[in-house]
Amino acid sequence: MMHIDYFADTVCPWCYIGYRRLRQAIAAIGPGDAAPALSWRSFQLNPGLPPDGIDRDRYLAARFGGLAAAQRVHAAISRTAAADGLAIDFGRIARVPNTLDSHRLIRLAAAHGRGSQAIEALQSSYFSQGRDIGDRATLIGIGESCGLAAGSIQAHLESPDGTDAVLNDERDGRAFGIAGVPFLLVNRRYAIAGVQPVEVLVQVLALGRGDAGEA
Repeated sequence: MMHIDYFADTVCPWCYIGYRRLRQAIAAIGPGDAAPALSWRSFQLNPGLPPDGIDRDRYLAARFGGLAAAQRVHAAISRTAAADGLAIDFGRIARVPNTLDSHRLIRLAAAHGRGSQAIEALQSSYFSQGRDIGDRATLIGIGESCGLAAGSIQAHLESPDGTDAVLNDERDGRAFGIAGVPFLLVNRRYAIAGVQPVEVLVQVLALGRGDAGEA
């Protein structure tokens, strides 16, 4: 069986676009003898952010040198997303969150067979609705929308469960030489950095399927 590791962060717009394209590529190659196993691998771009995040304007000023420069970059990202059928409204985002808990929610959802649903719900909530996905009450609501029980989500987030797994993913990523996301590994043999066209992803997945067929 082909295995796909997708290293990404929940607040990375290119990861949002890349995940949509990866899902399209997987659908394009068809199930074959077995559907590929897709694993979301956590990679925090800003692990040092405070637990409650920071004001978005302050973050943009530090990263881009001012709001005008950030708006130019964001406009280009939004146009790319729209071409892929995704709505990104950066103007609705008030805070840049610490993403540890959002990754932990994905792991909880994946344990119940709802990982992809949680990933898409988190990204849509953040990029389209401007919701603070570092806020635990918000995360509980998102998890409930994916069919998880509020009590189990709250207990999970209030415990350390899943934290080590997230940090281990990040260590694995850095061991592979990953400095930015999205980053894709197919069978831990073929690597793709950044957002690529669906056609390129299909070609790489075909190589991965060939490997799996030889195993």
